[in-house]
Amino acid sequence: MKAPRNKWVVPILVSVAIVVAAGGYWFARIHARADAATVQRHIAAANPGSTDVRCVSLQTDASTWVCGVVYHAESGCVGASVSVLGSVSVKSGRQRCDNITALKPMLPTVNAHGVATDVALQLHSPAEPFRCVELPSATPGHSGHWICGRKLGTTLDCRVVRVVPWALFNPQTSTRCTKPPFAPRPVHHPKKHKKH
Repeated sequence: MKAPRNKWVVPILVSVAIVVAAGGYWFARIHARADAATVQRHIAAANPGSTDVRCVSLQTDASTWVCGVVYHAESGCVGASVSVLGSVSVKSGRQRCDNITALKPMLPTVNAHGVATDVALQLHSPAEPFRCVELPSATPGHSGHWICGRKLGTTLDCRVVRVVPWALFNPQTSTRCTKPPFAPRPVHHPKKHKKH
């Protein structure tokens, strides 16, 4: 008596289903969806003018990333999600960079030239340079608030900005540029002595 031809069909189908399921699980949950270089290129393209971008994966499958973005004195933090097919989407990640030790060394040194450059970039007018000074505080060098001014024709463009790690600048219009180095120093003419 011959064995039924289809006695192997069910075991084969079950085996195929197991292999497909295992492969699908590996593809969706285990394999790395993107490497750091790929994510960093995407973040850099989304942040023109940045001088450095570094990303750290938060998941073993590289589906979730936190990226530090640095300009001249400004720094920002963004999150990135990578889909199963490898597409990258960007979201806010401000709080997370504070806790990523690997990103701290990339924070820029804050100085007047860097602040002035980044404020101009934020306002999309890098050709018109600013001059910036840090506002005084009880602890020198820890104010975080800067005043930036520049001449635009006959008017004075004055901005105040707060410099905080991993927070992008938000230059606000100000009326505080009323003293040097923004406003011209008063000219004192020497008194003429009358001849007797």
